[in-house]
Amino acid sequence: MGRVCIKKALKKFFVILVALLLSFSIQFNAFSRTSFPQGFSSQSKLRENFIILTKSKFVLTLREIENIFPQYNYFYVTLENIGSQDPLIVKEYLFSHFNSGYLLIALSETDLEPGTLAITTSGMFSPKSVKSDMFFTLQDIDFDHDGTFGEFYDDILNSGVRFRFIVSRLPFKSDEEFEVYFKNLKAFLNKKSSVLIASSFISFPGEIYDDGKILTGDGARLMEILKERFFPEAITLYEKVEIFPRFMIVTCL
Repeated sequence: MGRVCIKKALKKFFVILVALLLSFSIQFNAFSRTSFPQGFSSQSKLRENFIILTKSKFVLTLREIENIFPQYNYFYVTLENIGSQDPLIVKEYLFSHFNSGYLLIALSETDLEPGTLAITTSGMFSPKSVKSDMFFTLQDIDFDHDGTFGEFYDDILNSGVRFRFIVSRLPFKSDEEFEVYFKNLKAFLNKKSSVLIASSFISFPGEIYDDGKILTGDGARLMEILKERFFPEAITLYEKVEIFPRFMIVTCL
């Protein structure tokens, strides 16, 4: 099981920095262009955009989300309409049609893989690149115009870490999976608690790993501290997949 150590502090700092900025970003004011591609519709220019990126065959099933969260201005953008599964082309299409909002990618990573961000191209840093859905929302991912996207120092920091959208993904491949998700979402919303805290268990403070001393522990420990001190009725969720790096996400509905 992978663990956090001092030697990997920079990698953890980068992931947590971007995660926190995403989690606690202020809500954007919705912006709608005066014209849209065929199939787009604007319900209200006063509400925030909720952009759903998916396949044509899932649109009808995904419309259930409008009944659950009716306060948004919904747009459905399909891969068929874009005409490509290339992450860069998809990103450019979204940026050309929307100025802000919430982006829900209702696609498996087989149908649309996350974009590649090159953290660095030199030194002993590992990994030198990551695949992330933040690729679709980060502005100026090639700030220095060298053809390498998402370099931490040359692109991310120099650009001011600006996001066009707040992004999330439902990585499903069938209508049935989306239907089960909506059923579970409704059940959660009917519970007394409106706070879900999701994280992973890696380590405890003071442990020694790879010749480095772990200073603060992991997201799961922080999750339990938050539940104990601030959200006693929160629902906690531990992930099962062992993928490094990990970070904590707090969702308030």
